[in-house]
Amino acid sequence: AVQICQNHYGGYSAGVPPLPIPNREVKPVRADGTADPRESRSPPAFKRRTCIFIIKDASSFLYIVHYPFFMCSIKFLQRKCFFLLLLCISVGGNLCGQILIAEDTLSVTAIPSVADSLLVEQLCELGLPLYSITTQNRVEPPYTVVVAPSGCCGLTVVDNIFQPARLVIIQNNDTVYDTGDYVANTSGLRVKVRGNTSAVGFPGHTPYKLKFSKKIDLLQRDDKNYKDKNWVLLNYPASQDFVHIAANAIGRYVRQDWQPATRFVNVVLNGVPRGLYLLSESVKDGECRVPVGNGGFILEDDPYWWSAEEAPMFPSKVFNPYMKFTFKYPDEDDITEEQINSISNFIYEFEDALLHGEPIEKYADIATFAAWMLCHDILGTADSGGSNIYFYKKDSLETSKLQAGPIWDFSGCVGKVPFMGEWSYSHYPDNYVNYNGELLKRDEFLIEYAKCWERVKNGIVETVLPELQLLAASEGLDLDKAYALWGFDTTSDANIRQVKAWLENRLPWLEENIGEMVQTRLPQSVVASQTRIFDHTEIYDLQGKLLSVRPSAFMPNRSNGFASGCYILRRIGSDGRTLEKKKVIVK
Repeated sequence: AVQICQNHYGGYSAGVPPLPIPNREVKPVRADGTADPRESRSPPAFKRRTCIFIIKDASSFLYIVHYPFFMCSIKFLQRKCFFLLLLCISVGGNLCGQILIAEDTLSVTAIPSVADSLLVEQLCELGLPLYSITTQNRVEPPYTVVVAPSGCCGLTVVDNIFQPARLVIIQNNDTVYDTGDYVANTSGLRVKVRGNTSAVGFPGHTPYKLKFSKKIDLLQRDDKNYKDKNWVLLNYPASQDFVHIAANAIGRYVRQDWQPATRFVNVVLNGVPRGLYLLSESVKDGECRVPVGNGGFILEDDPYWWSAEEAPMFPSKVFNPYMKFTFKYPDEDDITEEQINSISNFIYEFEDALLHGEPIEKYADIATFAAWMLCHDILGTADSGGSNIYFYKKDSLETSKLQAGPIWDFSGCVGKVPFMGEWSYSHYPDNYVNYNGELLKRDEFLIEYAKCWERVKNGIVETVLPELQLLAASEGLDLDKAYALWGFDTTSDANIRQVKAWLENRLPWLEENIGEMVQTRLPQSVVASQTRIFDHTEIYDLQGKLLSVRPSAFMPNRSNGFASGCYILRRIGSDGRTLEKKKVIVK
């Protein structure tokens, strides 16, 4: 296999060479059970299938459940008397099952059907990695779906505890990596269900967090600093198309900072295939992830804080009351009360200055906030104002400023979800799930936003499409086979066309509307003094008096406020050079 080395900021990793197998005799392992191909559009409609579950209660009595549903989510309830209830519910048109158990349950094991073996063989033959994960005693990773209490929002999962597990990676019918069984700090890994609505909407195809006993780079880049214990498996819709790949490429290019590197993989858990997933680096501290050091921190602007009330957190003075800050670094198990107070005091000082119109440059790197919002405006994100908003500060030095973190969660991007207006949701002034509502009131923020747009606008397509084309060239055939096996009605080429069509329509719209926003929101004196910020048109009378500064494609006429007469137009590039100078007549 051809190794594609990524730069510091990662990217999509394709053609990864085999990982070394630990120094022990390991027989080639193949996942011995799969699901029927799933018919999927948007969202996928899974075929019903017969699934056998063996449940052993505390008294070792075995119950065998045989029922037609694709997968099940397991929820454990404590009751004084034992009972078994099989409840079938409809979620988004998909029939699924829940097994509700009232006693301590020692094990819940999914038994794959004989008919599944053919699909397993087909998945093993692909060059796309097959992640076969087997938990200890083949116990399904548990979780419970909970609804937000009054005054909060959303659905999420709790009781999603880690399960000890072993991972075997198979490519082209070869076992290329085996972690061995779980031994703390030595071998194996632990796996649990992760996510919020993504974990609720697709039972049996839930996203997972992987925590390895030893650091590893699952993308096999040529730098030991990429090794980490924490990885995530993202489910539908991240695995359906190339939107997440394109979004991370845009994030790296526009933000000039780290965005997660990814790779498509097939996943089998306890012998039952769970689908096509997107393996991704997680948002955490690290030299090759979010670079924070002594005194630094990573915060999440989190609407799901209520699902773990024992965790350290604090409210914001700016955000809606259902949002709170939770800690990604320092780890919630290690953070001290002194650190919490120091970090919250810094945030409150920044927020006080922001709310009272005082200078904020000493607290925040405004350019990073502008770049974050521009990324979502390029992607047309409909839900960027909710979860997965990160902020970080590198260290405790006074020169270190609060920065907007990596962009994350692209399920509502590239026209997938209709939203009000044409800007991303994070752009609206009345959006108070992040700081953008207040930042949009400031001239210095709009100037940084315009600067960022001018810096990146001509390179977006040239940055994004080659990465997608590289992915299609290296793994497109195997990925297309996987799409067909899992029932996705798409191809690699179709995924590239989707992103290309979006950018071809989106970028001209942004060019027009960003120019209009700057012209209408900033005082003319500010616009005129910032001649190197953006392409623009200067309009003079015949005596050489500057009358107005407008977007580059602007043409004066009666309808936009210019009286009849002769004017001189001077079109200026972002480098300050005159691109065109001519006379125009308004009749």
